[in-house]
Amino acid sequence: MRNIKVIRVIVSGFGAAGTTFLLQVFLSHQLGLAEFGAYAAVTSILTVIAPFISIGISGLFLRRACVDQSQIGQLMPISIVCLSATTLLAYILSILFLPGVSIVQSICLATFYFPFALQNITVASAQVKERYNVVSVAQSVLPTAKLLIVLFSLFFLVNLTTVSYFIAAGHAIAFYVLLVLFKREYDYRESADFNIKFREISGFMKQSVFYALNGTVNVAQIQISTIVAVFLFGTAASGLYSSASTLLTACFLLPNIVFGTYFLPKYHKMTTDLNSIKTPLKHAYVSFAVGLFTGLMLFVLTPFVIKVVYPASFSSASVILMILCLSIPLRFFSTALGAAILSEESIPLKVAVSFLSIAIQAIFMYVLRGYGMQSLAMSYVISEFFVAALYFMIYQRYVNMVRIKLAV
Repeated sequence: MRNIKVIRVIVSGFGAAGTTFLLQVFLSHQLGLAEFGAYAAVTSILTVIAPFISIGISGLFLRRACVDQSQIGQLMPISIVCLSATTLLAYILSILFLPGVSIVQSICLATFYFPFALQNITVASAQVKERYNVVSVAQSVLPTAKLLIVLFSLFFLVNLTTVSYFIAAGHAIAFYVLLVLFKREYDYRESADFNIKFREISGFMKQSVFYALNGTVNVAQIQISTIVAVFLFGTAASGLYSSASTLLTACFLLPNIVFGTYFLPKYHKMTTDLNSIKTPLKHAYVSFAVGLFTGLMLFVLTPFVIKVVYPASFSSASVILMILCLSIPLRFFSTALGAAILSEESIPLKVAVSFLSIAIQAIFMYVLRGYGMQSLAMSYVISEFFVAALYFMIYQRYVNMVRIKLAV
């Protein structure tokens, strides 16, 4: 039964990612390279900001609710209020400051924040109860709605403005479906306590900061190169790098789903005996081996995949993707351990490592700038090596602390 749940979550996760991937492939064929590059850059910015405004709050909710499920009635109303405030603020700021697109396009594309926030709190609520059927549906709604509605744009003159209108419509449909799902998953009328003080809200927001930073910086580690490419090499270069990065992140789905969705609540509930706390390390070693195989396969197939999936103008993405393949086993390893160090004691160290990885990327982008766009991929691989090594050190430190406590 447990294996069926894991498989179901993995399948739905890949289905969600598959629809996102198909949407990008469709747009790469319908939009010019420059317009697609602008869309890719804005999408990268939105996906970096979105975790900060929602994953932190839902992540703290998940952590505390897993530790004590009797607190859900108090935690959920605070989470909803905090999510509403941060999402609305991010939407307004994005409309004003998104680069490379018009104000109308910004208004449409930034609506992504609303269904994304609702998706995260719905998934977190289901994870607490280990209701993976709900998780499977919730994580598929947003990308599926976007893809289906954008396909209707085939009947219209396709440009970035038209696509933006249809994407906003997809976001609205996804939000409605997720709202129905959330109401079924969480009966606020029976258990919620909406007598919330401002001090409780501000305290919850402050405590969620590290979880927010963790989600944001994890995404930024991957997306920052797409954004930097716009400023260093132009929107066309951003489109090329984004096409390679999309295929790379498709590979990361397996460990993200297995450890970030299925095992995360189990790690939160894990007892502090030596046999239990060594389990994430064993998972990490297995994950590294799977990542090594995955990276090798993608490396060999890269020229064929790029040629089949993208237009001929994207052929330069092959070299970028082949370099990025070197990071796959490292990311598989660090994802497994990263899920195990999301306790309130360890997460500040995890966030510090993530910020360090971005600094390392920036340094090596400058040092290797003579290699052109390939420098972006090289710097990312180097940063992933540091992340994997430091995550291992953080978790080993935790294991040693538990061993000392048990010995006393």
